[in-house]
Amino acid sequence: MHTGLLKFRIGYKDHLHVQDLGCSMKYAGSSRLGVQLRKCGPDMFVRDIQSSLVTVPSVPLDASLYRTIYILSKLPEIPHLPHSQMRQRENDLIISCRTSAMQILLPRGFRSYDASPASHFDEHDELFFTTGNACQSWCFIRFEGESLRKGITISVSCFFLCINWNSRPQELVSTLFNGSSCDPILISQFIAGVEHEQHNRMPPAMRDLDVFGIPVQDSVVLKERGSTLRISHSIRKVLQPDVCNNEMYQVDITLADS
Repeated sequence: MHTGLLKFRIGYKDHLHVQDLGCSMKYAGSSRLGVQLRKCGPDMFVRDIQSSLVTVPSVPLDASLYRTIYILSKLPEIPHLPHSQMRQRENDLIISCRTSAMQILLPRGFRSYDASPASHFDEHDELFFTTGNACQSWCFIRFEGESLRKGITISVSCFFLCINWNSRPQELVSTLFNGSSCDPILISQFIAGVEHEQHNRMPPAMRDLDVFGIPVQDSVVLKERGSTLRISHSIRKVLQPDVCNNEMYQVDITLADS
């Protein structure tokens, strides 16, 4: 269905997806009723609380645009995975459906925005995922925050992107860059080329980063009134049975004095 999917941040990390029903309880003021959802596949959701509705504020602080999603009456069948590390809870079928994942670990207090492809990003676990033998998987995300260095507050607004993270490790390409140091027109064109993608096939914008002036690098250095901050990223393979069925990638975003 083509519907309004509201997204709320609960606490430091957790997120909540709610389908807005466009109605409210009598005497509930401006609050509205919705169906709480849990993502279980590419743009696929199931009811997280099966027998009740939730109340949402009339103007959420973090709401997505209307888009086409699928609300399933039952979870999809678990794919046959001969190399699966089936150590997670047997009743967690959402995790069992994930064949691979890439989780972005941000410094405390930082927030992520504009994750693409949105269809393959789960805000609840802060990760991109696939549910089959996809190739050329890609991800793009913006993150922001502040870091205090020598009494100086340095504002951070960077982009992370990765290509081929579902392929062989030697084919993986990743970079971290400061959008304000690139040509703003080219960066706007690049973002426009990926932000509306709702599948995990690599968009044309990803195929030639040089055209958009995007460097391939491990870190970014920011300077503010004599203070210097280095933002770096590293990628490693881990086994996280509580979020993915198989071995997966973790991306650590770290801050240090330069």
